[in-house]
Amino acid sequence: MPRSIYGVLGVARHRYKAMISTVFVLLLLAITTTLPVFAYAEDNITITIPEPYVEAKLAKGLILQPRFAAPAFVEPGGTFTIVLSKPGNVSRIFIDDGYGDVYDLEFVRVDEKTYRATIPENAKTLLYDLFIEYNGAVYGEPHAVVVATKEMLEKVFIVHVTDRHFGVINSNGKEAWKYDLAVNLLSLGLPGFTIIVDTGDLADTAAPVEYEQSLMTDYILYHPLVGVPGNHDHVGGLKNYIYYRGPWNYTIGVLGLYRFIGIDSGGEGYINTDQATWAKKILESTREPVKIIMFHHPHFTHMFGDIQFNFTVNSVDELYSLLTSKKPNSQYMYIYSSWLQNTEALKTFLEGLINTPAERVLIFSGHVHLNSYAEVHTPDGKTIQYIVTVTTGGSIRPQDYHGFRVIELSSDGSVKIYGEGPYYTRGSSFNTEYVEAHYVQGPSAVTVYFKITNKTKIIDLLDKTVLALYIPPEYYGKTVNVYKTGIGELKLRCTPLGCVLYGYSPSPPEVGKEYQLTVYTAEDKENPTIQFIRMIPSKPKVGRQVTLYFKVSDDAWGVASIEAVASYNGKEIKLIPSLSGNMLRITISQLDKEVDKLKLTVRVVDASGKEVSFTKEITYIKPSPTKTVTTPTTTTSIPQTETQTTTTTTTQTTHVTITTKPPTTTITTTETTTTKEKTTTPTTAPLTRSTTAPTTQSTIEVTEKKGITTDTIVVTVLIIVAIAFLVFIVRRRA
Repeated sequence: MPRSIYGVLGVARHRYKAMISTVFVLLLLAITTTLPVFAYAEDNITITIPEPYVEAKLAKGLILQPRFAAPAFVEPGGTFTIVLSKPGNVSRIFIDDGYGDVYDLEFVRVDEKTYRATIPENAKTLLYDLFIEYNGAVYGEPHAVVVATKEMLEKVFIVHVTDRHFGVINSNGKEAWKYDLAVNLLSLGLPGFTIIVDTGDLADTAAPVEYEQSLMTDYILYHPLVGVPGNHDHVGGLKNYIYYRGPWNYTIGVLGLYRFIGIDSGGEGYINTDQATWAKKILESTREPVKIIMFHHPHFTHMFGDIQFNFTVNSVDELYSLLTSKKPNSQYMYIYSSWLQNTEALKTFLEGLINTPAERVLIFSGHVHLNSYAEVHTPDGKTIQYIVTVTTGGSIRPQDYHGFRVIELSSDGSVKIYGEGPYYTRGSSFNTEYVEAHYVQGPSAVTVYFKITNKTKIIDLLDKTVLALYIPPEYYGKTVNVYKTGIGELKLRCTPLGCVLYGYSPSPPEVGKEYQLTVYTAEDKENPTIQFIRMIPSKPKVGRQVTLYFKVSDDAWGVASIEAVASYNGKEIKLIPSLSGNMLRITISQLDKEVDKLKLTVRVVDASGKEVSFTKEITYIKPSPTKTVTTPTTTTSIPQTETQTTTTTTTQTTHVTITTKPPTTTITTTETTTTKEKTTTPTTAPLTRSTTAPTTQSTIEVTEKKGITTDTIVVTVLIIVAIAFLVFIVRRRA
């Protein structure tokens, strides 16, 4: 009778220790080799984007209260007021959190434009879009209702952004909305309850397209946002700001803990008497222990460095005298001078500020595009903190940067201000020059990128990494694929106003690590293309500016980034590409005067990582030197002048290098490539869903990709060898 395998192994343990050890080593090696295969295996993820269950239009000013930039904070079972801009028949009011929780609200009509609605007792504590059925159609206001409890709000983070300037392209070639997107993604990673405070100049020219872009960028937030307009939002009046964002003068009570007061300082930088009287009444009559005031033009400005920022005043007159006095060693007053266009209104507002029963007052402003800070103490123990933050997306001075602040606020009045440096210094805000964020929409994909390039202190505050991807309406009702890098869990949020896909990593972002989330309907198999169009002037002269024009495109996932470098005399300078639609412009200027030849290299990368490189050599024409020779003059000769002219001809060489990953293939040719598709941008994506198909339950399915890899072959061979060796031992003992 053959021995059992256990008996054989028991004997072999004494006589064949070396053989058994070898078998275990081989098996251990096989298992160890297998681990990275499972750890880094790619997943084929599919998501069904649901059709909206009801056709809804963006309210665009039909709902005056609550709004995107002035939401209502309500406890479960509590009530809030809805104000419309014009009377009509309201037959239904409901809220939707985007995760399947839709609540029809009981409501009563107060007057022809005002309604009082009640939140159900069992409503989840989340951020909701608000919808009303008005004259037979459904209209929605995004992020207009916050259902929360007092316990949730006893400590909050305030993210202060200002001067976001949607529509601007900065001097470094970076569009303002990319900085705004970066701040929003960072804000999503904060622990606990977070509120975004925006103090104006949201749009650069107050054009509808700029507000539409701001809505799409801010819709990815699941945090409430409060804001006021700036002087740029007043271009052509406040019509578009009202349509897309909210009111310009308002107050919001937050469950008896905090009081927000938004005041429009106008296109000229001051408030009128009616505004001041209204604000004074709110400040003096409301009882919340912490008040948060927002206006665009600051009181204390250019306050940083060694300038005193801590003051004590005993009366309104002392505060007014302080604001209107000159700073030490300066010809300028503490207050931004535009406020003095109505000194009566200013004094009225200051009276309410001094007399408010609040223990702590925070005043947020912007406008000057740099950090500034001051605090004022009163005899009754009140502290008034004036916080001015550098621009989030607009133009900056050479010594400044784009940024934002984070303030930790408790209902007992305690405050902590976080940033790169001390809150009273010029470099006090978090630096978003260290953060890359980009939204790319191509013919068959939409992508969000995120990367922190340098150490920034915001990482110390974050407890997770969150990517958020706005889903265009053309994806609704489709089953799509998802590619993700650096993130794990996915959540899909959809209401009749829009869909956002979130990707989560349970740890803060790592410096230098790339995070990506892509939704696509077709794989990206082709490289992007770049086609040279023209150079102006066609024969540039030494020391003169030259501009080159290209057409770039990608047939699937869209163009993600463009880099341009000019090389000459052993030097390299990075140029600033300007992309509008699929037309690329690159300007070369401010070169050394002696440069007569350079090489321009343009690298275009699409959202899947494929790239194309274009190189062009440019030869400049040297100025024509003039040499004059004069012959000796005699009494019988006529003076003669000889002029000699030297001309340098221009030689142009163009070649294209196409790189495909993986494997790498390089093709060199004298012909430029052609454009196949036009790359779309998120500039005008509407925040509206207009289909009426039945509700489709959103699903996320994960399927492991199958395929033979080099690692798999190695593992298989090792396992076979180990088993064969083990069988040999058994048979030998048997």
